[in-house]
Amino acid sequence: MVDATMASNLNWTSASHEGDDGISTVRLRQLDASFNFRALPERLNLLWNGADTDAGRDAMARFEQRVLARLANDEDTALVLVFVEPDHGEFVFHSRSTTAFLAMLESLEQESAPYPIEIDHESDPDGQFYRDYAAELRG
Repeated sequence: MVDATMASNLNWTSASHEGDDGISTVRLRQLDASFNFRALPERLNLLWNGADTDAGRDAMARFEQRVLARLANDEDTALVLVFVEPDHGEFVFHSRSTTAFLAMLESLEQESAPYPIEIDHESDPDGQFYRDYAAELRG
């Protein structure tokens, strides 16, 4: 989903699994040891509905590229996990606040149709959601 230029600027670990309904992939951003979840305590899970078509997957890839470009120099929000399932995607962000996250989202170039997204929010100042997946992927 991420083009080679942007992917080379971030370290990601990925794992894929092929099931009856297709391929599922998780990508985990390799965070520096100094990454401070407490500075970005709000976890926002952005659910992308409609990844079950080529057009939907392409739109999701464009969205991810826009997010990565926007966050390249942003200290208020970080994309830390990406899940791609056969019928949907999920982007997991940590942000200073929900307001900072929404400002980032609103600053992105938009498609002609609204993004097919839902956003769930939880406070996660220790990054436990990320840490659990990191532990699973690292074995």
